[in-house]
Amino acid sequence: MNRRHERATKAILDISGDILEKKDLPEILDKITSTVGILFEYKRVVLTLWDKNYNVWYWKFCWRVEIS
Repeated sequence: MNRRHERATKAILDISGDILEKKDLPEILDKITSTVGILFEYKRVVLTLWDKNYNVWYWKFCWRVEIS
């Protein structure tokens, strides 16, 4: 298993745990955007969720992704 696959697996487990623990949505969205940015080496990640029932948009910007 390569390093990127290991990190992706750990991130998915961490995010799943946060959802099960019913953590705050902004915290979960932050972790998702950060993880995508790090795993795929994106400098900027925008996550948009749209709830059709309530016509609400959730925006999360991740500017702090550091590529090493």
